[in-house]
Amino acid sequence: MSIPQSQLEKLRSVLHHVDTRRFKGKRKTPKYGSINKGFTELELQHFLRNVPNEKFRLLFKYQAYLGLRVGEVSRLHIRNIDFDKRELTIKSEKSGVSDSLKIPSGLFNETVEYITDRSTLLGVYIPDFANKIEGSINAH
Repeated sequence: MSIPQSQLEKLRSVLHHVDTRRFKGKRKTPKYGSINKGFTELELQHFLRNVPNEKFRLLFKYQAYLGLRVGEVSRLHIRNIDFDKRELTIKSEKSGVSDSLKIPSGLFNETVEYITDRSTLLGVYIPDFANKIEGSINAH
C-alpha cells in the first residue's frame, strides 16, 4: 500500500503541530516518552506477562512507557514520585539534569499498589501513605 506524497506531507504537518503544541515552552523534542523501539504493544504485553518477578515487571514497564534507561530505572526510589502530581522526577543519566515525567494512570496505580502491598518492607508508614494515595488516585 502506497500513500500519496501529499497525504504524507499533511500527516507530517499535523504531527509537527501537535508536537510543537505539546512541548511548547519546553525542550523542542521530548527527551523521554514511549520509547518502546524493541517491541510492538502486543509483544510488550507478552513479554511483561512472562516476567515472573513483580518488581522487575514494574521496572520494565517504567522503561517501556517512560523511556527510561537501565541506569535511570535502577536508581528509582519512592521519594522520586510526586503522588499529588503523579510525576516521577529523575536525574538524567547522560546530562545529570533533573526532569519530571508524568506517570501514565495505569502505571501509577500499579506502582501505588506495589508500594502499598510492601509498605512495611519499604519503610513507609502506611496510614499516612494510604490516605495520601487514596486522595491522589481519586483526583486522577
